[in-house]
Amino acid sequence: MFLAKLKRKSIQKKFKKSHEESLSETRNMDASKIRTVGILIEESQFLAFNVLRAVENDFKIPKENLRFLVYKNFEKEQEYTDYECTFKDFGWYGSLKLNKLKEFVKNEYDLLINYGFEENLYLNVITLQSKSKFKVGFAAAETSLYDLAISDNERRIEVLNTEMVKYLKLLNKL
Repeated sequence: MFLAKLKRKSIQKKFKKSHEESLSETRNMDASKIRTVGILIEESQFLAFNVLRAVENDFKIPKENLRFLVYKNFEKEQEYTDYECTFKDFGWYGSLKLNKLKEFVKNEYDLLINYGFEENLYLNVITLQSKSKFKVGFAAAETSLYDLAISDNERRIEVLNTEMVKYLKLLNKL
């Protein structure tokens, strides 16, 4: 337990430093249409809402162009699928241990959606490291992680999707 807390502190420290460094970098906004989408979500949200169907319908993007990662709480002796990750998949200082995480952040998705709650450090680390062209998420303390941050105190996925579609149409990305 002590080591887990110490590891989390080291990841928070590295995240904060990397985030501050990324603020000074300029991101190239791509004017192209959205064809590929990366989705980050927590297990509780994933089970309560059919995210894939909603994104597929709202954005008119085929299922094969959607990739997602589900953050789960770690449980001993449980096997995890290719689309699930836990805090154990992160090394000290926010390094990514698994190839599936490295591949996810390396892909240049046209859109990355972080549905996670603001306090999910691990999804924020993935968002920060992602090479995605356009990033969207709920407005929070780390709003500067996103190119578009949607404010909803209850963090409802339906609100995020509706507002995201509206603004992406205005930006001529859909």
